[in-house]
Amino acid sequence: MKFWIFLIIGLLTVMEIIYKLIRCASCDANYLGFDLSGYTYLICQTLISSVLLYGAYKERMKIKASS
Repeated sequence: MKFWIFLIIGLLTVMEIIYKLIRCASCDANYLGFDLSGYTYLICQTLISSVLLYGAYKERMKIKASS
């Protein structure tokens, strides 16, 4: 279950990064109530998606090892 949650949220974050890159990468964005430059926002989102997808990968390997 944890694997699917990490995977879905991680993929949604990646889709948001791609959308931001296509629309306007340098435009300001609002993140948790703070105004950030577009590139800082992309860096934050990339770090979050990397952590989530790595967590999904670790959970998947744990499931495969126990099977």
